[in-house]
Amino acid sequence: MMKKRILANVLILVLISMKVLGTSGELLAKGSNIKSKEYIVTVTDKNSYKMINNLYSDSIVEEIGDASEQSVSLCMDLTEKDVEQLQNKDDAINIEDNIDFAAAGETRRNKKVKSTKPAASNWNMKMIGVEDELKGKNNTVKVAIMDSGIDYVNSEKIVKHINFVEEEDYIPTYYEDVTGHGTAIAGIISDISPNSEIYSVRVLNSQNKGRLDEIVQAIYWCIDNKMQVINMSFVTPTNSIALETAIKAAVDSGIIVIGASGNAGGSVEYPAAFDDVIAVGAVDSEANVTKESNYGPEIDFVAPGQQINTNGLFGGNIVVGGTSMAAAHVTGAVCRIMEKQEIKTPEFMKILLERSTKNIGDEEKTGFGLIDVKYALKNFNKIQKEFEKEQISENKNYLCVSENKSEIEIFDEIDYVEGVWDSPGHKAIIDEGEKGAGDPSMATGCFSSEQLQVIKSACVAMDNKDYKNKFKEDNDLIFHGRHDYVATQNYLYKITRRIFTTSDDVSVTSICKKYSYNPDCGEECDKSESEVRESAREAIIFMASASATGPLKKMGSGVSCVPWRQRRALAVMGMLMHTLGDTYAHKTKVPTTIRKGTSKTETCIASGDLKVNWSKLIGDVNRGLMFRDLPKYVNGNYEDWSGFYQERISTAQKATNLVLRHFVVGSTQLDFGALLGEVSKRDGNGNVVEENRLAYFYRHVYQTYGKGRADSVAEVSFIPYHSEYGYIGTK
Repeated sequence: MMKKRILANVLILVLISMKVLGTSGELLAKGSNIKSKEYIVTVTDKNSYKMINNLYSDSIVEEIGDASEQSVSLCMDLTEKDVEQLQNKDDAINIEDNIDFAAAGETRRNKKVKSTKPAASNWNMKMIGVEDELKGKNNTVKVAIMDSGIDYVNSEKIVKHINFVEEEDYIPTYYEDVTGHGTAIAGIISDISPNSEIYSVRVLNSQNKGRLDEIVQAIYWCIDNKMQVINMSFVTPTNSIALETAIKAAVDSGIIVIGASGNAGGSVEYPAAFDDVIAVGAVDSEANVTKESNYGPEIDFVAPGQQINTNGLFGGNIVVGGTSMAAAHVTGAVCRIMEKQEIKTPEFMKILLERSTKNIGDEEKTGFGLIDVKYALKNFNKIQKEFEKEQISENKNYLCVSENKSEIEIFDEIDYVEGVWDSPGHKAIIDEGEKGAGDPSMATGCFSSEQLQVIKSACVAMDNKDYKNKFKEDNDLIFHGRHDYVATQNYLYKITRRIFTTSDDVSVTSICKKYSYNPDCGEECDKSESEVRESAREAIIFMASASATGPLKKMGSGVSCVPWRQRRALAVMGMLMHTLGDTYAHKTKVPTTIRKGTSKTETCIASGDLKVNWSKLIGDVNRGLMFRDLPKYVNGNYEDWSGFYQERISTAQKATNLVLRHFVVGSTQLDFGALLGEVSKRDGNGNVVEENRLAYFYRHVYQTYGKGRADSVAEVSFIPYHSEYGYIGTK
């Protein structure tokens, strides 16, 4: 098999130009009308690095990495004249554009045999030899998913979220994945390797696009934080020395890097095309290479990448495909092997996979073949001994020949529709008498991935600083859990349903006026209820409008297939999803089990974050404190951190999931009192856990649904010490 180009072992210092304002990629040079542009400047010796620091220090904005370790990156902006001068000064300087990335969305063959087992949602796991539960002591593996972020999902061990997409730093961690791409990948990896510690390293924005400088910065973060595995399911057709250098540094530090080959049916794209990256192509349920899967001599392995059932947005499942998902299978396989065995070098992991594959066809399309986790674990010791023998380690060709002759199990009755979201519980709702969503496009009882992207894009737009007046200040944070959140949720749902089922020529304004709405503003509100009500309606109209500056117009071409009427309705649904999430993030009760410690943990405040003495904080917690009020006592944004008392976020996810399930089967109205009462977590004694108790819940349910419903959910409610309504009570 042809091997990939190997980077020469030289000192490479990467200098990345500064962030762009706008979309042109250009800025006016300071004090002139000369335009500057983003560039990556690669320097191969220290003298050149010093020269740049001396002559262009004013252009340096940010330093990434450590120059003493020969892997420094500097953010700069340069004019064309600067570029020409640098190129002429020294042959050791190479200059390239700051390129963009996008999510990556048939010789001897092992015999294929049709599976005797019924087709199931985990066919892909069976195909790569992942069937049995891991037993005995298992190692933890630190895996970084460099992608679009990962939404909170109960089944995954998400240890940390870090966002390198600076223009979207306002998005809360529990809603950070707008497209669902990273969440789907995380679901596959955690299904294969349940003991992996997942780090969400967000480098793709809300349109699944990424920038070279942010990606390089993220790789060095992975090195500094001792990641063991990195999944890169994004691609670019452009070679980059800066990216190759960063990846080489990662591999030299012991990190195993896996990349998707791309989905254009052509040549393998970068970063998968680099020699240090394990390049992965995709096969279907019959072990045939998919027509979209990129191929070439750079391909190392193939894995399932079509009709994959995995985690979706808002706690549902989605069926996805592409080499992105195939790469996730290999990442999961690598992590699962590392759970059971110590892997000393990335080189050995690649050899282990090579010796374990099932050959399924043309090497240019399938590389060494289909990965087989079961075979790799079973023959680990044998392959390791052979690898360690000097005479064999020098004979790479021998090591690259797989001895796996086992049959390939295929599944020819998988009929999932890709890009479709579903969730458990639909049948129970339908059995209650609901008959459909009122629109032919949702006759399957599912959302499409594009419809979900509209909802999520609108959801995160609620925190965008560009819309601060529209969605926060003018209406006194009513879409962020303030005042009567039950009435607000009820109002938003009715409007969403009405827009969705009404013809395009009916105005959103008339629909907003059709339903009554009482925000029930408290004493701390400096606006009248009529003012808040009117500004809320204006915000809804703006969200669903065709304004060139509005959220709907900024969602990009990825959602253009969703009919305009649906886009308007689902944008308002996004407002509802945000309101639900913020209700649990801000209006729930801080538990009396809260502790003080040396570091920030799930139930612990770091002592260094305290603004007041501990006795003051714990005293007010015992009196009844909302998470919303924690910033008065501590620094560190604990209320929006999904890792702090996670049951809040888990319950918010259940609530949003339940709302979407009702909507997709056509429920014309919802009882949010009953719904939020239903999803509340209870302890072993049947009591609602403290972090699921909601401020003023009894009052709000009473005003919208009456005393009977309020009495039935009274145990969910509490009155906080800092009251919005000027009274102290029990409900």
